[in-house]
Amino acid sequence: MILIIGRSLDAMLTAKDILGYMNIISDTVLSKDALAIAGERHKGVIIVGRDALISPEEYVRELRGQIGGAPVFAIREDLNPEVFDVFDGIYPPSVYSSRLVTDMMRLAELRAVTPPGRYRLGELDADSRMADATLGGEPLGLTKTEAMILRAVMAVYPEMLSIEDILRLAFRTGRQPESSGARTHICSINRKLEQMGSQFQIASEGEGYSLSEKRIRVSVD
Repeated sequence: MILIIGRSLDAMLTAKDILGYMNIISDTVLSKDALAIAGERHKGVIIVGRDALISPEEYVRELRGQIGGAPVFAIREDLNPEVFDVFDGIYPPSVYSSRLVTDMMRLAELRAVTPPGRYRLGELDADSRMADATLGGEPLGLTKTEAMILRAVMAVYPEMLSIEDILRLAFRTGRQPESSGARTHICSINRKLEQMGSQFQIASEGEGYSLSEKRIRVSVD
């Protein structure tokens, strides 16, 4: 079930009708009452309208705590960069319908496997509160984009993801790199991991990628 939040009943009903057409059940609730009813039965949240929230960051943080880390998307005319990091995705009303629902349901499936938070494998630590990742306490020197991609593959370790799913899981806004650019970032991550002596690498197989341990070759004399 999807929870639709807003201050305008008409806008919320439009979103509800679109979801209903796609056979997705939803609740509608005014923003002032949403925190009282939001719960883990909601697999995602859509917040309609730029004026729906006075303090989006604080409100969404509290909302996430009640819905178990399910994705929170916004439908708004203005794409203000200041609120990009608050939501998992922001869509203008003219294009949001099928794309938003597809992105939301896929992200909800991924997070059901591994909710967002702290990621650590052995000495490899990609705490989501850090801009970088560390190996044995030493920074890897990743860019912000590289760190986000590394967290995505760590989140589902040892499962494999397509490059598209990596981008959906890593980036909570529409400002994703192109697939070819993401592959370049993966090569850079692997180079930095190798330089630091890590046994982990992001390996590719067909169209998928996964975090794996490099095989150590042992020669027998």
